[in-house]
Amino acid sequence: MPASLGRVTAIAAGGSFTVALQGDGAVVCWGYNAFGQCDVPASLGTVAAIAAGGLHAGALKADGTVACWGRNLSGQCNVPGSLGPVAAIALGGEHSVALTSSGSVVCWGLNRDGQCDVPASLGTVQAIAAGHQHTAALRTDGSVVCWGYNSVGQCNVPPSLASATAITAGYDHAIAIVPSTCMTDVDGDGKTDAADLSGLLAAWGTDDGAFDLDGDGVVGAGDLSLLLSSWGPCAKAYPSLRAVAPNFGPPAGGTRIAIHGANLSAATSVKIGGVPASNLVVLSPSTIAAVTPPGALGTRDVTVTISGTDFILPSAFTYITAPAWATVLEAVPPVTVVPDATLRDAIVATGYPWRVRDNGTGIEMVLIPPGTFNMGCSASNAYGCWSDESPVHAVTLTNAFYLGRYEVTQAQWTARMGSNPSYFQPPNTTTVNTSRPVEWVSWTTIQNFLTATGMRLPTEAEWEYAYRAGTTTAFHGFTGYLNGTNDDTLVGNTAWYDANSNSLTRPVGGKAANGFGLHDMAGNVFEWVNDWYSGSYYATSPSTNPTGPASGSFRVLRGGSWNDLTRSVRSSSRLYDPPGNAFANVGFRVARAPL
Repeated sequence: MPASLGRVTAIAAGGSFTVALQGDGAVVCWGYNAFGQCDVPASLGTVAAIAAGGLHAGALKADGTVACWGRNLSGQCNVPGSLGPVAAIALGGEHSVALTSSGSVVCWGLNRDGQCDVPASLGTVQAIAAGHQHTAALRTDGSVVCWGYNSVGQCNVPPSLASATAITAGYDHAIAIVPSTCMTDVDGDGKTDAADLSGLLAAWGTDDGAFDLDGDGVVGAGDLSLLLSSWGPCAKAYPSLRAVAPNFGPPAGGTRIAIHGANLSAATSVKIGGVPASNLVVLSPSTIAAVTPPGALGTRDVTVTISGTDFILPSAFTYITAPAWATVLEAVPPVTVVPDATLRDAIVATGYPWRVRDNGTGIEMVLIPPGTFNMGCSASNAYGCWSDESPVHAVTLTNAFYLGRYEVTQAQWTARMGSNPSYFQPPNTTTVNTSRPVEWVSWTTIQNFLTATGMRLPTEAEWEYAYRAGTTTAFHGFTGYLNGTNDDTLVGNTAWYDANSNSLTRPVGGKAANGFGLHDMAGNVFEWVNDWYSGSYYATSPSTNPTGPASGSFRVLRGGSWNDLTRSVRSSSRLYDPPGNAFANVGFRVARAPL
């Protein structure tokens, strides 16, 4: 194990190699490396989860995309381009599995034994596991499904298995965690009796985990006391709540939801924010369904009454007004992506979903709530401000808006406009990668894309507010530096710039996001905004919803690029160019009103 290994939040073990996820989101690997399974990509960025297969490794990035490296003989590292946002990954011998954010399962790689033949009847899944040549899924109702190679019964799910809470898979076996209703019932016959006592006495003085009931490392008097105090039939299993799906709906009510948990058969009522839901149906011991009542915009507790007792799942359902032009991906931002409670509350307070996908273009967007911030000069440790960044002045934005989570890509531009104007494509690059940001597009040319899609460019004030995400520093925050930083040596965590880009644009989303969940606000390519440029505008600009000078000769560019110093990727740095000019380091991201 590497001596330099930092604080670790997750580990995975493959075929003779080990992978660790550090607390800073970095991935470390050691052991057998004949196929590059320990050559962690330098461009990986911030990672949320890791997995290890036979001779390949994978990572679930913070933006919901999947990266894979190592042996690829059977295509196990050919991540499908159509995969979409992913919630979990698992790697087998020579296959890879992803659980999408919608609860479906996708598999690729070796399929000789049917390990990638995902059952059509699988339904919604909450967890996945991959063995050497088999795959397992934990449904939201607590049941387990397994498919693939079954030579030694690794896919013979016990008929009695119900209400599982977790699964994993080994080379030729599978394991599920099922809540115990009675830990002293070691033989699982529903009661604590002489058979259990006999087993405990036989294990006396050993470290037998099955009979070490008090967890002190040895079977002894404490364990005997626990067993005798529980003598007789096991108590009835205690109900529990696990999840609600879908977890959002309109304020008019009428959303049919499924509530998953354990021992829910005796449920008599469901309430959303204290208001009774209708049409309660017990679908199974682990799932009930109901229809939401009308409710005010915002997040609400879900309460299920069982045998006269209320069981509460806090903040489990959110009333939202969904944009007609988008598909909702997540109603409420997770704390891992938007860690600032004030920003999360502001997003929820708008009544709009946090993360959506534009139906016309497939562009992913996140909600930026109204707010007030100080716009203008934020110097870094190495660089001061330009004169046009002053004076610092308070700006209030009164309207929520959606902003592209990433810069518009070459693929997204080409799909709508029919051709790719970018410099960074063959023959100027060795490979085709249309997930790079589109560039060599002028402000004027971009207007055609905006007209065709119903989008717009953000104003300069909107752009800086979104970049800062509640910070007041030269560079926006990221894991370990949530309040931002003025340290130029840390910019490589969040930006592709001259010191790390290799003089190339990079696929969007490769660096850590800011506090709103936006990627590449710093670096990769400059971004056109809507405003005309004036070096003296800040001295006279409105304090509310400024939109820039009424006219001018230049449009504003923000964010810096792959060939710029850290001075240009600062939050307040401004550049300008004639709107008809195009460059290999200039692109854009889109904005849109919620309704």
